[in-house]
Amino acid sequence: MNDAIHTYINGQFTTLPRTPEVERARQELLQMSEDKYTELVAAGVSANEATGRVITEFGNLDELADDLGIRAEFDGVSAVPPVPIATRADADKALAGGRRGGLLVGGGVLVILLALAAVSAMSDQVMTPAVLFPAVAVAVGLFIFGGFSMRPVAPFKNGDVRLEFSDASHFRQLAERSQWMFVTGLVVGVGLLVLAPGVSGILSGLDLDGAKGPGFLVMIGLGVFVLVASSNQHGTLQTLAKADRPAASIGAAFGGFGGSSEAEKRTNWRIGLIAPIYWPAIVAVYLGWSFISRDWHITWIIWPIAGIAFAVFVGILRAASQWNGRQAS
Repeated sequence: MNDAIHTYINGQFTTLPRTPEVERARQELLQMSEDKYTELVAAGVSANEATGRVITEFGNLDELADDLGIRAEFDGVSAVPPVPIATRADADKALAGGRRGGLLVGGGVLVILLALAAVSAMSDQVMTPAVLFPAVAVAVGLFIFGGFSMRPVAPFKNGDVRLEFSDASHFRQLAERSQWMFVTGLVVGVGLLVLAPGVSGILSGLDLDGAKGPGFLVMIGLGVFVLVASSNQHGTLQTLAKADRPAASIGAAFGGFGGSSEAEKRTNWRIGLIAPIYWPAIVAVYLGWSFISRDWHITWIIWPIAGIAFAVFVGILRAASQWNGRQAS
């Protein structure tokens, strides 16, 4: 198949829902185009001219929708306002932002856990605030900068913009080639988390009881950093790889393909509204509890508990959103 024709035909279907009927029509049109191209080239027509003729004859999906049996799908998409097309440069910026955001957020978690490890190793608890305050300040700064870095990904994730088929194909290939990096990141990250209690036990067996707590926290911090960084990069690549698919409203209308639904957008908005309040509140509770009780070696436990609670909260919100979406449909 001529690559130009293949890309052009596929591009005509990027805004249509991913249904079996539409896929059948796409394959049928590709076969018809290939047959016509082969016929013209065999008749002595140059490759460039044959390409132009095929695109002219088969390039208007509106005229072919009835013959292909996808008039309902085509008209449904035509009734939806077109989604702006982003450039490859926009997508590259989003990918770089996603990678950088993952490193910054993971780094913020690592900084806090390293500070907690240092505190647990100190015999003089009076120095605890001098270690934790700067660490929390640095971590909060990393979280904020990480969030800003990931902002270019949001339009693609929410379906507010889309990519041309050829650009999305580039990111699909990139995602496939980098799959091993994501799997490696998962293995290393989970491995560090699983080995953390073992390292603590080994240090205890070596009569290094003062190091087992810090060792545990360092292993947890490194594991979380690797998981956040690799998962964020992988998630950004997956978002860009699917960015040529129908936008949110189209996907919701035709079986849920494409970008985020309106319910998902509302869920993300709620999470974004609560998170900036939740985490500063956790910091305030942590500092208040620590100053009042002076039990800095104990109060650090609020951080894993807060993280698990927030993850459960987000999971419940997303599950409720999906349930409501299915009920509405």
